[in-house]
Order: sequence, then C-alpha cells, then structure tokens
Amino acid sequence: MSQALLSVSGLSVSYGKKVAVSNASLRVEPGECVALIGTNGAGKSSLLKTISGVQAMTSGYVEFNGENRSGWDTATAVRNGLILCPEGRQIFPRMSVLDNITLGAFQRRLSKHDLHAELSKLEALFPILYERRQQEVGTLSGGEQQMVAIARALMGAPKLLLLDEPSLGLSPIMTDKLFETIRAIVNQGCSILIAEQNVYSTLKCSTRAYVVESGVVSDSYTSDEVVRDPRLLLSLLGQ
Repeated sequence: MSQALLSVSGLSVSYGKKVAVSNASLRVEPGECVALIGTNGAGKSSLLKTISGVQAMTSGYVEFNGENRSGWDTATAVRNGLILCPEGRQIFPRMSVLDNITLGAFQRRLSKHDLHAELSKLEALFPILYERRQQEVGTLSGGEQQMVAIARALMGAPKLLLLDEPSLGLSPIMTDKLFETIRAIVNQGCSILIAEQNVYSTLKCSTRAYVVESGVVSDSYTSDEVVRDPRLLLSLLGQ
C-alpha cells in the first residue's frame, strides 16, 4: 500500500470528562475524497478540529504527508497544506468577497502577480463570486457565503482540505451546486476529508466512507457499498 497522505491512529479527544472521540483511526490517500458520516454530535467536528490543530488530542498519532503532525498548531498545519474549512464558515461579513478570499493566502506571502494568478484559478470554480468580488460577504446568500469559505481555504494551497458540514443550512439547489464544486476540486487533484450529515450527496462525491457514532469511527467502506445497500447505511447509523 502506498504512503497515505493522512494517517490517524488511536486518536482520542476529550473536553474535560466528556470523551468526544475514542481511539479513532483512518486514512486518506493522495487524490482521494473520504467521507465522515454520522449524526449531529457524533464527533465528526472534533475529529477534524484535532487533525487540523485547532483542538488538542488526548492521545493518539497523526501523520500528514509523511511527517508526525502531533505537535503542530493550526498555523503550522496550514503552512504544510493541511487546511480546515470550519463549520459555520467564520467569514468576515462586512469585508468584500475578494478580501475574504485573499485572507486565505496570508501565510503564503505571495507577490501581487502570483496572488492575481491564484485568484484567477478560482474564477472557473466560483464564477458567481468573481461577479460579486467587491460585494460585502454579509449580503450574500448562505450558499454563496459557503463558497467564499471554501475559496478562502483553497487560497492556502491545501494538499488536504478538511470540510466540516459545508451544506449545513443550505437550500437543496445550493447543496447540489456545492457538491458539484467539491467534485471539481477533487478532480483538480486536491484530497478532501469531508464531515457531513447530508449522507447521500457526500457518498456520491467520495470514494470511501467512515461512519462516526458517539465518538467511535468505524472501519472504512467504499461509498458505493453504502449507497447500494440502504440497510447497511441504516445499520451503521444505528437507525
């Protein structure tokens, strides 16, 4: 087996006496989109926050791109291409679309020429954002704001993009557009680990899935296995 881009072994996360993640292990291969599926409060967000350095782990080991990531903070993770697009977007509503997106490249210290080139690459993925680049983000729809958050993360040049509940609160039409964009990002060679409650849309754009339930991560399944067997999905989610 080739070296995984991300390898997590025995990861546990606690908030005081509350255990959020227990002895989790997972892998993401280069160029792969992997899904974390589970209900609200299952531990998906805690897992992504810990992998990205936002939350400290209680125990376990995380290796990213061949390096031990266990001691990294968020800034180090971002510099190395491990970037979280958080739940809730965390954008700046009174700043323009362009300024919000440009912030994603802050640590890269790009020249004006290179910054313009990077922004141009995003135009095909997010044409509506290009049209509204001078508009205040707070005036956009929820789906458009989510696109801003993803575009900002992509400006950091991620090797692995961690998406935390990107479709939360979006209309069905915007959800469809969002997952089309996610598929396009994967096709451009960026690996993705996505945590989502929108199970079927997530499985359609991923190659493998882990089910997270009460902080416990299952063995991986191919996404096709789960899509083709609704009984398996219901069993995995404990429904």
